[in-house]
Amino acid sequence: MDTSMMVFDAIELATKWHHGQHRKDTINGYLLPYITHCIEGLKLLWTWGCGEEIILSAMVCHDLLEDTDCPPQEIAKIHPRALELVGELTCTPDQNKYEYMDSFARKSVEALVMKAADRICNVRDFQRTDPKYAEKYLGKASNLFLAVNDRAEEINHRFYNKETAAKIIAAKNNLVFRI
Repeated sequence: MDTSMMVFDAIELATKWHHGQHRKDTINGYLLPYITHCIEGLKLLWTWGCGEEIILSAMVCHDLLEDTDCPPQEIAKIHPRALELVGELTCTPDQNKYEYMDSFARKSVEALVMKAADRICNVRDFQRTDPKYAEKYLGKASNLFLAVNDRAEEINHRFYNKETAAKIIAAKNNLVFRI
């Protein structure tokens, strides 16, 4: 596959499988198509300096195994590593949510950064639609962000940028709660 098309192919795949799905809440009675969440996560990773095509492609596809009937082979066509990353981000129905969140301290650094982006995007959505829940939802990921702190050197080394981990923590700390 031409890697210059990888992200576009991932967007096309995610759009196909998330078709008809929406974000949970409305603003002024309007539901956003689910794909907007996938794109928001991609953009956040890119702004942090995590803009490698495999990682961006996996971010766009990160909820396909969990929230759709997309066969894993479809994601593997984008790139086998993209499927591996999506697998790391997938919470199975039998998994305890707290243990799942804690597991990112031991998962790949790419999965850790992607999960941080996913959580920040979700908190931002809750801030707009359910501000009281947003702070609680962020709190449920406290160990995730502790892992970002603990693995900051590894994150910065992996993405060739001494500020990547700091950008993630700054994005988390910039979440403002007005209740």
